[in-house]
Amino acid sequence: MVSNGELDIRISFSNIINKMPKHKKAPYTCPRCGYTTSRKPDMRTHFQKVLKVCPGAVNDIELTDEIKEHVMNNRVFHVPVSVDPTKITNHVINNYNTMNNFVANLDCVEKIMCLASYKQLELMDFETKVEEEYQRNVKRLEKDSFKHGFTLKHQDFMQIIDTLTKAIRGDKRDEFIEQLSFIYDSKRKRIRVYNSSEKWEEVLVTTGLTYLVNTIAGSYLESYEIYLIRKILSPRTVTEPALLHKCIEDYYKFLACFDVDPYVKGKYDNMVIYNRDTDEFSQEPEDGDVEAHQIVDRYSKLYFKIYDDLTNAQKKAVHKEVLDIIKSNTENSVAEIDKDIIGLINIDEGFKSELMGLNPSCTNVATA
Repeated sequence: MVSNGELDIRISFSNIINKMPKHKKAPYTCPRCGYTTSRKPDMRTHFQKVLKVCPGAVNDIELTDEIKEHVMNNRVFHVPVSVDPTKITNHVINNYNTMNNFVANLDCVEKIMCLASYKQLELMDFETKVEEEYQRNVKRLEKDSFKHGFTLKHQDFMQIIDTLTKAIRGDKRDEFIEQLSFIYDSKRKRIRVYNSSEKWEEVLVTTGLTYLVNTIAGSYLESYEIYLIRKILSPRTVTEPALLHKCIEDYYKFLACFDVDPYVKGKYDNMVIYNRDTDEFSQEPEDGDVEAHQIVDRYSKLYFKIYDDLTNAQKKAVHKEVLDIIKSNTENSVAEIDKDIIGLINIDEGFKSELMGLNPSCTNVATA
């Protein structure tokens, strides 16, 4: 079993991020009349009122739905200078492409942290993300409160990984940045994890996948394993025992693909079977109490049989399936990050200068 301390730390960007100045958010600003407010609802009310009147003291422009949405999401809309279409040159077009290429080629972690710093957001470490995402399920498993039982198949494990490595842009548009804590760096061909020490770790892919599954097991699926064993042993269980046994085999096979040990290894029976009246685990048995190991030994042997029967081809197939999920989610998340960064570059010179500082050789890049 791999612990946090065993992760091969390759690089940390904490020193770079600590040097970045904290930005004060700009007020919401109407690009037509110059009205400003720090409150988003006030700007929304203003836009609703200007359907009838707005003096246009700053810019005589039409407040389109696109412009309003931009202000609500980014606070400021910079009115572009009118350009004669005949004056648009290849240089302008090339400069736009250069800026996009520059952002795309920046280190993905630096981009995440730079944008988070600008928007004054704090990332959630991966361990906390797993705990918060599945804490309700864990409680229900411990209390055996699923009315119709609870079982997971192989695709359910893949769905868990998809959920935990995906960042979704919801009603609060910037919250998705805080969810980015487990990514695949395609340039370095490494897994990068934001851990509980609030540092980014860079590890080999195999090490990263083992860490991923080990963390999910420790914070969530160990409760599922205990739940299955209790249901199998309970005389009151209505679920077909053969189905429950197949479920625990599927779970052990999932763990074995990543060299992650099951919960039962090295445990006592009474750490699996608990007192339902007090809802607490019993004390450790006295030394020499052989019977206290019978249940955990049975399931430990089952796990290691499954582990030994697994072929390298089967392991590689599951590794590829998991890695493909992570790659896809990272690609989508980084695309959203790039979109936000390019938008900020065009409206905030301070942010642009800071971003260029991450790669001094590109300081000649101008705003598109």
